[in-house]
Amino acid sequence: MIIFAENFQIFNVMKQVLLLFTILLMTTSCENSDSSAKDAELVAKQWAEAYFNYDFEEASHHITEESSKWLQLMASNITEADVDVINSREEPTTVSVTDLQLDNDTSGQATLRVNNWVCTDSIGKPAHLVDEADFTVLMVRRDGKWLIKMASLPRNEKQSHDSAWDE
Repeated sequence: MIIFAENFQIFNVMKQVLLLFTILLMTTSCENSDSSAKDAELVAKQWAEAYFNYDFEEASHHITEESSKWLQLMASNITEADVDVINSREEPTTVSVTDLQLDNDTSGQATLRVNNWVCTDSIGKPAHLVDEADFTVLMVRRDGKWLIKMASLPRNEKQSHDSAWDE
């Protein structure tokens, strides 16, 4: 009977240790998930503020290597007239992250609200100010760092599918 009582006490201690370990593991993974989401949101905001204010050098620090061709394309299509419009704004473009969906710990997407943005999306057409635009960008986590993955140039989701230039 004494042997059974000692084994029962050891079993109870082991259960308590296992329970404590499980609670600790769950708490740590929740904190890491929250931290990862905050990191992803910060990167999305930093990239968008740089990109939509035409600071492509800063934006390049927040993208995947294969995305650099899209920044180069955008930069190569900015004209002197576009620069004049960008520089004539009274306020810079502002950005907020309106939604963040992380599919897992390595990919997701951010939805961005962009205000006071100078749109230069039509080659041969003058740049124009857009009060509000929405964009969704893909994100990936590489080497523990969240980055924007550009598969194309960002597209304004609020823009009408009919061309505004046909008026």
